[in-house]
Amino acid sequence: TYVYIHHIRRIKDKIDKLKHMKSRRSMVCKEILDVEEKYVNSMHRLATCRKDMMTSFQENSELDIDAIFGNVDVIVGLNDILLDNLRRSNETENNDTIGKIFMKFAPFLKLYSVYLKHLEDSMSLVTKYSEDNVSFKSHCDALEEPLSSMLIRPVQQIPRYVMLLKELLKYTSESHPDRKNIQHAAQLCSQVASYCDEKLERKRLEI
Repeated sequence: TYVYIHHIRRIKDKIDKLKHMKSRRSMVCKEILDVEEKYVNSMHRLATCRKDMMTSFQENSELDIDAIFGNVDVIVGLNDILLDNLRRSNETENNDTIGKIFMKFAPFLKLYSVYLKHLEDSMSLVTKYSEDNVSFKSHCDALEEPLSSMLIRPVQQIPRYVMLLKELLKYTSESHPDRKNIQHAAQLCSQVASYCDEKLERKRLEI
């Protein structure tokens, strides 16, 4: 009887652990989607800001607006597609394609290096134009969020993907069909983060 009760308890503990993992996994999946939605919204605000500035200062040859925003439109387009894929994954019962999605998108995230390479120059231009041009400063002051805060957001995004994928892996069972994909995706995103860091370091050494 003791052996039987002990056996039942072990099974119950295992079931409880699996339920906990599944619950935590669902929360992490939701967090991945929420983080991406907030990020994409903020990047759309940045792209709109670029468009507005291009219109407002098109007659001013002293202001190089394109140099401030770099390839932000490319990043917005990429993350729009990523968000669309994550939303569709969220509609499935087990969210079993997140790893696969990030594996597919990780190589394209290298496009961030182009943006990040020019970020310090972009921030310097914002400071310079704000000091030298009253209209530019007024435009920046009227924004809902400081321009510098919007510009720096992509810096944090790829390391955030790595962190979230590792968290998802922690609560994904060995038998889950997407587990190996998540593992590989975390490695790929980590490699992209290192690639971007190397590009930034090279840029600093050139200076």
